[in-house]
Amino acid sequence: MSKLTVFLFVTIFFSCNSLSELYLVKVNNKWGYINRKGKMVIDPIYENCCYQRYEDSCCSRIIWPETLGVVKKNGKYGAINVNGKLKLECNHDFLDQYHNSLLIAKSGNKFGVLSENGDTVFAFIFDNQFISCNSKTGQGQINGRYYLLDFENKTKKETNFDKISYFVEGFAAVKKGENLGFINQNGELIIEAKYQNVWPYNKGLAAAKQNYQWGFIDTTGKFVIEPQFDETEGFDLLSGKYAIVVKK
Repeated sequence: MSKLTVFLFVTIFFSCNSLSELYLVKVNNKWGYINRKGKMVIDPIYENCCYQRYEDSCCSRIIWPETLGVVKKNGKYGAINVNGKLKLECNHDFLDQYHNSLLIAKSGNKFGVLSENGDTVFAFIFDNQFISCNSKTGQGQINGRYYLLDFENKTKKETNFDKISYFVEGFAAVKKGENLGFINQNGELIIEAKYQNVWPYNKGLAAAKQNYQWGFIDTTGKFVIEPQFDETEGFDLLSGKYAIVVKK
C-alpha cells in the first residue's frame, strides 16, 4: 500500500461578492484544494498554486484576489476559477494577477497583459514583469523607456521620465534625473520633480524628502508638515491614520 502524505494550508478565495474558504492541500507532492468539510474541491494535480515569484515551501499566501487563481502544471502557468475549471491554459512561463482582473504573462523574453478571459490587453512587448496594473492607468517599460498604459482603451503613451511608480489615489511618483515628483493619470507633471525621495499618497498626503529631511505634502505639492524628520514610512503601514516618523 502506498503511503499518502497530506499537508494542509489555509487560503481564502474571493469569488464575486461572496467569500469562500478553501484549504490548500498537498497530496503526494501535488497541490489542490478542499472545502471546510474536507471534500476535495480542486483535485491535487498542480505543481504549485502560488505565483512564480512567491514560490516557497509554505505556499500559504492569499492567491485568489478576484475570480481566478494562478496554478503551475508541467512547468507552465495557467489560471483556474473557484470550481477548478481551467480558464487560462498552462502554457505561460510566468503569470501574475492583479485586483482589476488583469494578468501579466510572459512569452519568450517579453511580457504582456491579458484579461481574465485570456484576451490580449497589451501584446508581449514589455521588458519585464514590473507592469503596474492596480488602477485604470498603469506603466510599463519597452526597450528601456517608460510608457503610460490606458487599460480601458488599450493605448500606451511614451514618457520622458527615468522611472514611474504605481498609481495611488490618482498620482504616481516619477523620477527625472536625481529628483522625484508626481504625475496624474493623464501623464501630466502635477508636482515638480524636486524631492530627494517620496512615499505614495494616502488620504491626500504624501511624505516627501527635501534637504535631507522628511515632511508631508498635499496634492498641490505644498508642505502641510514642514520637513523636519530624519526618517518616515509614510501612512502606508497603519491604515492611513498615522505615520511613523523618526526625529533625532
